Amino acid sequence: MYHVIHFVHQHSHELTQPNEVHFLWSNRNIEDIDVAQVQWLCGAQVHTSRAFEKLVKQAGGREVVGFTIKDLYNKMDKLRKKSHTDEDAQAAMT
Repeated sequence: MYHVIHFVHQHSHELTQPNEVHFLWSNRNIEDIDVAQVQWLCGAQVHTSRAFEKLVKQAGGREVVGFTIKDLYNKMDKLRKKSHTDEDAQAAMT
């Protein structure tokens, strides 16, 4: 068990600037509606990077969209892998 014996109110480092908050893990989240829109665009032969730029433009900037392009690539890759795994499992069952 720990006991606080001394508490310092001032921070020992700079706090995140408002224009950098979108880089914090706790503030990065890809909504299902964004995934659906990117999947639809990719189905229409639009590259993921272009789809991301469209989301950025719709949201009003990179700091507003809520995630980075790397987050989007990772999410799309994860969905692709899950889709292939589900297809393999379905094929094995038939």
